[in-house]
Order: sequence, then structure tokens, then C-alpha cells
Amino acid sequence: MTTTTEVYSAFRTAGVPEEDAKKAAEALSAENLVTKSDIDAIKRGLLLVKWMLGVVIADQVLPLLKARRYLHLQRFQNDPAGRTFGTRRSTACTSSVQGSAPT
Repeated sequence: MTTTTEVYSAFRTAGVPEEDAKKAAEALSAENLVTKSDIDAIKRGLLLVKWMLGVVIADQVLPLLKARRYLHLQRFQNDPAGRTFGTRRSTACTSSVQGSAPT
């Protein structure tokens, strides 16, 4: 691994002005570079954030969807006309008179 002084010396040998060589050596120092382990740590952190977001969405959205379905069913069960849509034993379709022929 190269140090800042080795990089600075290489730039100076190549004819780069002193101030520019110093800035370039500091920019290329190992302290400022991102390594593969740094990227892997960021990926692990993002994976955790994704899971946490999924749990929060499931925790907040699913009850809203269930409540919406429940309210939808309640609306049809409490029909002012007395029809019982939305229940398993619907009698709304059995109101025709027996024995009468369709016209």
C-alpha cells in the first residue's frame, strides 16, 4: 500500500508542481478511497433498510386494506332496501313468485 508521501514523490518526479502534487497525493491517499469492504457494508445496511421498510408497509397498509374490505361488506349487509348482498346466504334472488312463467 502506498503512502501519501510516496504518491507525492512520484508526482514531483513526473514534473507536477508542488502544490498540485500535494493535493493529488492527498486525494489518492488510502484514507479517502472506498474499498470493496466499505461497499459491502453499505449494501448490508441497505438490505436491512429494505426489510425494515417492508415490515413497516405490511404493518401499516394491511390493516387499512382489511378495514376497507370490512367496511365494504358492512355497506352491503346494511342495505336500506333489505337486500342482503355480500353475505353467503343471499335471499335477494329468491323473491320471484313460484309457479309463474317468465314473460
